[in-house]
Amino acid sequence: MLQINRIKCIIITANDGNFGFDHTFRKGLNFIASTENTKGKSSIIEAIYYCLGVEELLGGVNEKALTPVYKKAIDYGDKKNIIPLKTSFYLEVINHRGDIITVNRDVEHQREGNNLIKVFYGKLDEALNVVCDFDEMYVNISGGATSPKGFHKFLEEYIGLKLPIVPNFQDTDRKLYIQTLFSAMFIEQKKGWSNLLATIPTYGIRDARTKVIEFLLNLDTIENEKLKTEYKIKETIIKQKWEMVCQKIKSTVENEGCNIYIFDTKPQIINEENLKQMKIYKMLEENVELDKYMRMKQEEVNGLSQQSLKVGNNIEELQKRLNQIQIELQELEGKKNEKSKECLLEKKATNKLKESLEIINKDLENNKDIRKLKKLGGLAESSLSKNICPTCNQSINDCLLEQLYEINTMTVEEQIKHLTDQKAMVEYSLNSHKNNVSNLENEIKYLESEIISKFKEIRRITNDIYSTDECLSTSIVYRKVQIENELEGLEKMKSKIEIYNIDLLNVSKEWMEFCEKKKKLPKGVFTELDIEKLEKLKELFIKKLNIYNYSSNKNTSDIEISKDKLMPTLNGFDLMNDGSGSDLIRVIWSFTLSLLSTSNNMNGNHCKLVIFDEPAQQSIKNEDLYNFIEDMIGNYIDSQIIVGITLNNTDLEEYIKSKNNINLILIKDKAIKPI
Repeated sequence: MLQINRIKCIIITANDGNFGFDHTFRKGLNFIASTENTKGKSSIIEAIYYCLGVEELLGGVNEKALTPVYKKAIDYGDKKNIIPLKTSFYLEVINHRGDIITVNRDVEHQREGNNLIKVFYGKLDEALNVVCDFDEMYVNISGGATSPKGFHKFLEEYIGLKLPIVPNFQDTDRKLYIQTLFSAMFIEQKKGWSNLLATIPTYGIRDARTKVIEFLLNLDTIENEKLKTEYKIKETIIKQKWEMVCQKIKSTVENEGCNIYIFDTKPQIINEENLKQMKIYKMLEENVELDKYMRMKQEEVNGLSQQSLKVGNNIEELQKRLNQIQIELQELEGKKNEKSKECLLEKKATNKLKESLEIINKDLENNKDIRKLKKLGGLAESSLSKNICPTCNQSINDCLLEQLYEINTMTVEEQIKHLTDQKAMVEYSLNSHKNNVSNLENEIKYLESEIISKFKEIRRITNDIYSTDECLSTSIVYRKVQIENELEGLEKMKSKIEIYNIDLLNVSKEWMEFCEKKKKLPKGVFTELDIEKLEKLKELFIKKLNIYNYSSNKNTSDIEISKDKLMPTLNGFDLMNDGSGSDLIRVIWSFTLSLLSTSNNMNGNHCKLVIFDEPAQQSIKNEDLYNFIEDMIGNYIDSQIIVGITLNNTDLEEYIKSKNNINLILIKDKAIKPI
């Protein structure tokens, strides 16, 4: 809550003394009134904007938003062009906790900016005499809404707000600044009556008006949107973790010439039993389960260990081994050639699918463009586009020969659906071929390393055969060492896989917890309480329109609060785009006060403060203005409404003066006068 108690202005001049004003406000309805224009009512309201640091709603920043009387020249009586040297504003306010502070902001004409604000922790008189503590803060520069010394950061906490972080057009997040909120509560006399929240500075915030209404009504949509965004990011992170672990497992086994039948690359809920089913195979002519392969190799090592290492004792074995390796080498080279041909065919298929996908994408884009043109009433709607003569309505063919059969062509929508289905099918096939290429390239790489290994072994055996009988067989020794190294590498690989399996289980647990929490997120945009609040807003809005004699549309019961923009609509169209000038003013009255009422009744975030500057726009009838005033008197005792108004006819003046429950500040001469 924010309530204004008092506003005081002191303008210091060189030779003509001090000028200014000093006015007190109360809860309920307050009028700043004069019988003529240009008496300074709006200047008093400007001072409130300026002290709160929301002068941007007036169309400028710092002193640029203020009228010339505060910074250039004062006219009073016979004296003209009195030059102000310094203007000091003091605004005393109170919050929901009963804490009274006084905000002081000056206009010092010898320097530009005037971003400094003093906050005195006491009443206005105490601030003037500096008999209370104060802090210096700043506004309208970087950090003003986030830094401990930023005035709007202080004001947010003082009012009891917790402004949300919302997305902007750069897909980053930023605070819903306090100036945007006040655009729904402060209606200034010029641009403010042109539209709902007309003066809102968006600061690049996406759907700024909608976010303001969501916050003022305390809808769950902002928090839900934030949660959904957070969950989307969390889901992406878990998927990346799972994919990374799977890739590590795959790379680790492939480095040892093995294959693994791993889980899907998408996260799954698994346990230790599932992990046991994740078998590793050694890539041979026929894949052999890893444990079985390692037993075979261990038996071979044991056999080589018992064997004599002299060439003469192993000459027959060496010759057999040489013949066997030569056969294996031929098989490996044959297999490599087959895999290379397969890989080449897969690459060609991949390239063709890429070309097809490019053509489909172009066709899809063209058809979507045609659909847009049709919706806009372009040439796509003409009969020529359907091969029909616009004169005789007969079919037009692109062939001069007689056509025996009539071919039914697809509509644009059917074309788009067909192309979309085709695209999905081609993309699926393309991904499949890409995976095949990747697998084949890995197999070829393994076969090449095996071929090199076989050539080296052939060289060693050949050297052994042509050496003396008493020499040690280097090929047998090397083979034994080679197998032992391979077994050692496979053991290390198994140890790594065990660690990666633990990582998989942890990611799986994280995924399971995520899925459980995600199920609890609201399914739709609005919660039941949100819908109840919007229905209340609609009910109050229509009721007020009828009270204020809104007449542009007789069926006010058809008016809705749109679920996307949260603005009043009729038959799907913005209500502010249809109606007389005076009725558009009634819409702004109704919507502004309905936001306040709905927030008050349903635990919203409204500050319970509204300012209307010159609400009797567009020749509003006195009768309707009276209804507006009676509504404010009767229904907003616990809030504060400040109205700047010109009493331009006797009936209105007498009516206002007759109301005892209005705090009337009547400016008879000028608002700014000698003090």
